[in-house]
Amino acid sequence: MDLNFENKAKSELDRITLKAEKVELALNEDIKKNVDEIIFNSQGVNDILKILKKEIPTLRKLIDDGKNSSADNIKLVQKTEQLVNKYVKAAKEIGLPKSLIDVPVNYFEKAKKEAEDLKKQIQSISDI
Repeated sequence: MDLNFENKAKSELDRITLKAEKVELALNEDIKKNVDEIIFNSQGVNDILKILKKEIPTLRKLIDDGKNSSADNIKLVQKTEQLVNKYVKAAKEIGLPKSLIDVPVNYFEKAKKEAEDLKKQIQSISDI
């Protein structure tokens, strides 16, 4: 066999082996970097989950308290609405001007809207 050919083949094989080792080394470094980032992110999320797990019972109690307060508000809105309707009817019967009738009615409507908005907000987070 030709010694020159063997040397060239060996040299080419060494070069290919060296390239393969460089590629493997680069891939290993990329893998290590990604794995380190996955572990770091996982630890961060685990820390958040520990805090959430600890606080969820408190949050649930606050939500339940909010639901109860909201339900009480809605009941009070219904009672007050009946009173407002009686007031409007009586005020019209005695001839009060519309501007005087509208003051408590508008005040009530504002409170009613706030109570309804609060109920919606509590319902939107009640799945916690």
